[in-house]
Amino acid sequence: MKSVLLFLGVIASSFVGLQAATSVGILEPEPAGAKNSRVPITLTSTLPDSVVALQADVQFNASLYTVSDAEAVLQPAGVKVESAEISPGRMRVVVYHRNSQAMGGNVLFAVPLTAKNGVVSNDPILLTDLIVAGQGGNAVTAGILPRVRLTGLRDGQKVNGRLGIELTSTASATDSEISYVEYYVGGVLLGEGEGPNFKFFWEPETSGPYEIRAVAYDENGLQSSTRTIPIIVTHVGTYDGPVLGTYAGLVRAPAFNFDQEGYVSMTSTVKGAFTLKLLMGGKTLSGKGQFDASGNATVSIVRGKGITPLTVVLAHSSDAQVDQIHGRVADGSFVNNAFTGNTFESEFVADRLVWNAKTLPAIQRGSYTVLLPTAEDALIQGAPRGTGFATATVTPAGTVSATLNLADGTKITASSMVSKDGAWPLYASLYKAQGVILGEMMFDPITEISDVDGLLTWLRPVDAKALLFKPGFQTTVDAVGSLFVKPQANQRLIPLANLGSNASLFLSEGGLLGPVENRTTFLASNKALVPLQDALRPTVLPVAATGLFSGAFFHPDTQKSVKYQGVVLQKQQLFGGYFLAGTHGGDVSLAANEMFSNTFAGPIGTAPLPVVKIVSPKANATLASVTGGSVSVSGTAADKQGISSVTYQILHDGELSAPATATGTTSWNFNIPVPDGEGGLYIIHVKAVDTVGHESEVVTTQFWTPLKSALAVTVSGPGTVTKGFEGSTERDVGKLVTLSAKPNAKKRFLGWTGSVTSSSLNITILMKEGTTLQANFGD
Repeated sequence: MKSVLLFLGVIASSFVGLQAATSVGILEPEPAGAKNSRVPITLTSTLPDSVVALQADVQFNASLYTVSDAEAVLQPAGVKVESAEISPGRMRVVVYHRNSQAMGGNVLFAVPLTAKNGVVSNDPILLTDLIVAGQGGNAVTAGILPRVRLTGLRDGQKVNGRLGIELTSTASATDSEISYVEYYVGGVLLGEGEGPNFKFFWEPETSGPYEIRAVAYDENGLQSSTRTIPIIVTHVGTYDGPVLGTYAGLVRAPAFNFDQEGYVSMTSTVKGAFTLKLLMGGKTLSGKGQFDASGNATVSIVRGKGITPLTVVLAHSSDAQVDQIHGRVADGSFVNNAFTGNTFESEFVADRLVWNAKTLPAIQRGSYTVLLPTAEDALIQGAPRGTGFATATVTPAGTVSATLNLADGTKITASSMVSKDGAWPLYASLYKAQGVILGEMMFDPITEISDVDGLLTWLRPVDAKALLFKPGFQTTVDAVGSLFVKPQANQRLIPLANLGSNASLFLSEGGLLGPVENRTTFLASNKALVPLQDALRPTVLPVAATGLFSGAFFHPDTQKSVKYQGVVLQKQQLFGGYFLAGTHGGDVSLAANEMFSNTFAGPIGTAPLPVVKIVSPKANATLASVTGGSVSVSGTAADKQGISSVTYQILHDGELSAPATATGTTSWNFNIPVPDGEGGLYIIHVKAVDTVGHESEVVTTQFWTPLKSALAVTVSGPGTVTKGFEGSTERDVGKLVTLSAKPNAKKRFLGWTGSVTSSSLNITILMKEGTTLQANFGD
């Protein structure tokens, strides 16, 4: 890159040669409104083959963004892009052709930016110190195109056009001033903007889709255009007179702001009167008024002494195809179809409740379960790492009642309604009206994924007295829900193989050193058993009637029992939930063991089911010895139809055997090979199948065969461990071992390290071959 910079520096110093209509422009970031975006830079020249090299400095706000190396875009072979950040917030970019041939037009290169917080703005960079070289080393006079961005509009936005739409933009020029800005709709010129932000008042004649574009012209005659933004104009020609109705929706600001967002509920009468209730910024505000003959109204809402009242501008669309009330909310006056003197403007769309339990029951009626998973950037946000959950009921009348269990331990109820289009405006005030969770859920079934979903915003304020999440957080939750169907008798909540260890329980985050998996047997009676596999010793307690599940495990660090809770998502055949441990909580999930492809959705049979019993070895027995290199397992099975077969599995040292058939039926047996040097804990799963295909529940037992291994315990620093443990001692493999650490007087225990890490004085481990522990003490 150095040689190219020197070459362009010589050109800059002489600067003689071509006077060409050559310009460089900055397009809007792609994708828009994202944390990671690329800003395209264009090159335009009216002289063919005139540009062979270019140098420019890209300036950006280093406190807001990090920049990556510039990238070549849409250029012929041989064009190279080099870049280097020469100072904070300033990157020098050089683009040239290796063979001094002409570079292509259109997009020349792109600048990748990552927002440190939030998203990349629509105008994040400047170009300065532009040098352009032409054929033969001549300098090319080049200009930087003006920058222009439409403001207040986003792709696919629905915009109320009842009282007209004010189009605005920002525009600036590097080497001159902006002369004027034009606005185009569908390629047709509307006119020029005036005053600050180049305002233009547009009155669309009908509702429907439109494409908006702005073009800026500077004093040097250069021009540039915004990208075309598609919008949908609403509420024009949609008022058919007053109707009786109940309405609800969310109040939203252009970017999330607690004080400017919330929930709205309204009523209307056949005489045009209305009532209005706003829940915003933790406050409840009310108003009432009368729609005029065009379905419009303006109402002022008092917020308290010394606080500017809110002005709410309403547009009633009673047309059955729309059936909404649109509102604009601001802390200023509404004069000449525009707000003035306001510091913010929010808006809402409140849908009318059209469902009736008798005449038109809601098509979404039923019970639902919803998972509220952690955001991908929860770590940066300081948000919980677990999966919150909710249960919801939609009545035939279209009302929704939900109970939310958020992953920070907050439990709250929320009530709303479902619109004719399946929208559920979810809103709940949290933390003594200092926080909120809100967002639009949509009942829109997606095969094997969801029946309802939506993006929620969750705000928790700073709370110095809280045990967890003291700094608070703002995060997003990509909620996903499923219709819940209570299982029949002898049918599991989710399809699973009728085998032992047919599911896996996963625990992660929450102070755990890594994800932990425990094989789990989920019975057709919707009870679950987690056999001993590690010192966490988790339990699982499903509730067939509701889809909820709970449990607990012993945390390796604290050695205390930690409770978890969650819910099933039947459409995705999994359970999700959270636990509160560590600094930001942890995640729990349960799903089918991927070892089995033959999951079974239906009941395993009708009562009475076959019965199978394991007779020998006794449950939890420790065998004195192993004879002949194997252990014989035997039992019985019974059923009025007769037993067809008995199937068994063995779980040992984390390995689960494939299902195998035992010898015999009503009296059965099989052998477990136990070679020399092996043994310890064995977990046995057994089931019986009768002659008509009905199956028993899976029966599980465990036993131990003799196997010892050295447990190496060392002490570092001023302290001791339980008598008889320091050094190397022989311990039974597969059994739980408990020992304690004790610091000397006026000394501190610093924790256990080795095979297990823990800060607890007392520790329980599952003995395995090669286990080591060190008790650490200090001043």
